[in-house]
Amino acid sequence: MRRPVLPSGLVGQVLVLVLVLVVVGCGAGEDPPDNGPRMAAWLEFVKTDELAGRMAQAAEYELDVHTAVIRGEHDREFVRTACEQAQRHRLGHRLWPLLPEDEGYWLNQANHATFRAWVDELLGWAEADCPGLDGIMVDMEMPLDKARVLAAAAEGGGDDGAPPPDMGELVAVFVDGVDEAVFAEGKDAYRDLCAAVKGQGLTCNLTTLPVLVDDRADGDETLALALWCPVEGIDWDELSFQVYRSLLQRFSFALPNADPQLTAGIVSSYAQDIVKYWPERGAADLGTTSGGVFSAAGISTAAELQADIAATLAAGIPADRINIYSLEGLDEHPDPADWVVVPAPVAASPGADDVSLREFLAGLDALVGDDDE
Repeated sequence: MRRPVLPSGLVGQVLVLVLVLVVVGCGAGEDPPDNGPRMAAWLEFVKTDELAGRMAQAAEYELDVHTAVIRGEHDREFVRTACEQAQRHRLGHRLWPLLPEDEGYWLNQANHATFRAWVDELLGWAEADCPGLDGIMVDMEMPLDKARVLAAAAEGGGDDGAPPPDMGELVAVFVDGVDEAVFAEGKDAYRDLCAAVKGQGLTCNLTTLPVLVDDRADGDETLALALWCPVEGIDWDELSFQVYRSLLQRFSFALPNADPQLTAGIVSSYAQDIVKYWPERGAADLGTTSGGVFSAAGISTAAELQADIAATLAAGIPADRINIYSLEGLDEHPDPADWVVVPAPVAASPGADDVSLREFLAGLDALVGDDDE
């Protein structure tokens, strides 16, 4: 059978069309244009069948994701799905290992062996199932049960006019269980943990409590010892501090003002110190958009979070070292996209209450140190 002969002009058009299709097809798997650094969001309370929607939400808001993986609650299928969906939406992605509540939930000096076993299991899964994974987020905080005792001791002195908490009781909660030998053992364990994570080509990143910034100011580890959080002397790729205005407000009982109001100035104050102490690795966690496992409330408006982000940027922390808690919390607001726009940097000066709170926390460092001697 004789083949049909196409007119020479039509042959040229077909060849051009084929070339266009090849170029478009080859480009379909490439990364989108780089529009600059992106913030990340914490994703804590999510099930496997919700991951596709959450990752699409993150892509819509131009956020990378830190996905919580709780031992005993999340399995390998969850990890595989989270990684697949993050890669599908071309998101930066880190896993955020957590333990059951009765094991402390967050990492601390007392549960490092259990936490390490969980991370090792996750690293094994990630090697096979998460080729696009960026790193591991290590969330180091005082054990959940101790945090709840501290919160209970701090109750009072609020809007109901109750008397302020007894400072001796607060200090006792901080120093209970201080053990320098266990602290040092935990520090060694975390060095080994980061080495294992980095050995797999991943970043080892820390998120921890803001008072450890205050701890750094006097060159000791008093509050780190009290909080069971040995963060110094470990090769973290990034150190992020949880400068949540809504949680810092818990300490407002210590302020002389009868109706204390923290502003973006306290975020700016912490951010400036983070840049001073950790200029290449310092990061900030901001929010909260909702409650978490420990707190039932967040900040009220998008404008507050936007002011905190702008102040953090102005202090010198770039957008790709800003983490928002939390992605799912945005659902609780009618204007979720407005909360996580990257604004222009705007410096914020600390107000009187902001200054007073920083001074109180620095003084708490001294009180705990004196009581421990």
